[in-house]
Amino acid sequence: MNKVVFGAGRLGRLHFLYWNLGITAAMYFLVAVTTPDDAEGIADAIGNRFLGYLPLLWLSCAAATRRAHDRNHSGWFVVLLFVPVANIAAMLYLLLAPSFEMPNRYGEPASRQLTLSADELAQAKALLAAEAEAAERARNEALLTEDGSFDMHGLFRHNPALQGGTEESASSLPAPPPPPPG
Repeated sequence: MNKVVFGAGRLGRLHFLYWNLGITAAMYFLVAVTTPDDAEGIADAIGNRFLGYLPLLWLSCAAATRRAHDRNHSGWFVVLLFVPVANIAAMLYLLLAPSFEMPNRYGEPASRQLTLSADELAQAKALLAAEAEAAERARNEALLTEDGSFDMHGLFRHNPALQGGTEESASSLPAPPPPPPG
């Protein structure tokens, strides 16, 4: 939350582009929602748009600050975005300049913030394997009947790869292993 609202940390080029596209889409939506049907509501629409633009402007400045931090510049770089003509050059610079690859006073590079350590990767793999095993066990348990036999028709309902088979082909399939105790 601190990064998004107050511009702390760093933001890579692609994420900066996504932020700007999202904010631009929100501004167009705001215009579409606040456009009056008659001339009498134009003053209210202008006020509503202004109030709606303030948070979007704040988020845009926070994203630009994080992008400037990624280039090892101070957040004051964002002031250039409010200067006519210089704003175009500043925005192109923020969009096109590569990230400063070394850690700087604003933190690790944005590309390194999204990577996992070897331990975190091993934990994620173990968690995914456990989830897949639990899902397979639950599917097999759902196919067992009350007397402990295997419901082959249920197999066809739950496995699209086996749909279209016949009962003869279903009876030739090996039974699944029994679920582990516990």
